[in-house]
Amino acid sequence: MDHINISEQHKKIIIFNWVNSREGIGRYTRDLYIYSQPYSEMVNFIMRKEDLKQHYDGTVVEGFYPPFMKSGFFLNHYMFKYIFRKRLKEIKRYVDKGLKIHYSFLSMPPVFNNPDNIITMFDLIFLKYPQYVLTPFMKLLKKHLKIYKEFNNVIAISNYVKKDLINYGFTGNIEVIYPPVSGTFSHIGDKAGIRKKLKLPLDKKLVLSVSSTEYRKNLSTVYRTIKLLGPEYRLIRIGEGSENSINFRNVDDNTINMIYNASDVLLFPTLEEGFGYPVTEAFATGLPVVSSNIEVIKEIAYDAAILVEPTASECVRAVKEAINNSELLQKKGFERVRLFSTDKFSYIQNANYKKI
Repeated sequence: MDHINISEQHKKIIIFNWVNSREGIGRYTRDLYIYSQPYSEMVNFIMRKEDLKQHYDGTVVEGFYPPFMKSGFFLNHYMFKYIFRKRLKEIKRYVDKGLKIHYSFLSMPPVFNNPDNIITMFDLIFLKYPQYVLTPFMKLLKKHLKIYKEFNNVIAISNYVKKDLINYGFTGNIEVIYPPVSGTFSHIGDKAGIRKKLKLPLDKKLVLSVSSTEYRKNLSTVYRTIKLLGPEYRLIRIGEGSENSINFRNVDDNTINMIYNASDVLLFPTLEEGFGYPVTEAFATGLPVVSSNIEVIKEIAYDAAILVEPTASECVRAVKEAINNSELLQKKGFERVRLFSTDKFSYIQNANYKKI
C-alpha cells in the first residue's frame, strides 16, 4: 500500500505484526485484530521476501529485499527504523494523537518506547535454550526484552509465561489472555472420506505430529515412538518430517483441519512451550491428545489429554491408551476447548483495549 490510513473513530490501538497467519504467532495476531474491533488497526511489516505472497489483514508495508539475499529478514530487522522510516513517520501522527502500539510479540522492534504501549509475550524460551539461537538474533531479542520489561501493559499467553516474566523482572500489569482456537478448526467426522481426499492410508492408525524441528519439540522421541509402535501405525507430520512420515508443508488452515480430523491421535512430546497450540487445535477437532507432563501443558490440557514423561516408551503406552479411550478423550477435549473460544477472547481483549 502507498499510505497508512487509519480511521481514528473508536481506534485506540495499532497492532504491529510481521508474521503470516500460517504460523502460530501470525494466527494469534490476525485473531487479535479481528476480535478487537472496532478498537484496533493492524500494520504488517513484511520482513521476509517469501511472505509477500501471503494474505494479511490490515495495511501491508513491504521491506527491502536485495536480489543477493534469499529472504531479507535480518536486513529488515536490523535496519527496521531506517527501511520503514517513511511508514513509521506516518504512524507517529496517530501515536501523537494518543493511539497506542500493540507489539504482537518480542521480535517486533519497539520503535515507539512509550511504556503505556502493549506487548504480547509468548515465552522466554530463547533464554532457556540459547545454544539454538543465532548470536546476532539473541542480542537483538535481549535488546527488545530490556525495553519491553518496562512496559506497563503486558499480555502473557499462559500463567506459565506470566510466572517466567515475573521471575525475569517484569513489574507492569501482566494479564493472562489465552490465544483462541481459530474457527477453522472443528470436528468433521467423516474420517474415511477425508483420508481418501488427502490420499492417506485407510488401514493404518495415524499418529499426528505438528511442530517445527526445534530441539525442544523433541522430534527424536516422536520418531522412536513410531518405530516402536510398529507397521500398523503411520506418522503424519505437519512441518518438516523424516522419509518415514507422510509430510504436509505450507498447507492452509482448512487442510490442516482435515489432517487433524483424519488422524487417530496427536503426539506432542514437547520439552518446553509457552502455550501449545496443537493441543487446543486437537481438542477443537475431536482428536485425542498425548503430550508431555510439563507445567504449561498441564495448565492448558488439564485432564483432557494423556500427559506422560516425554520418552518413547511412555509415548507408546499413551498412544495406545488414547486410541482405546478416544470417545472419552474427545468429550473431555470438546469441554476443555471452550476455555479457548473466540467469543471469550473477543470479550476479554476488547475489555483490555477499553482500559488503555
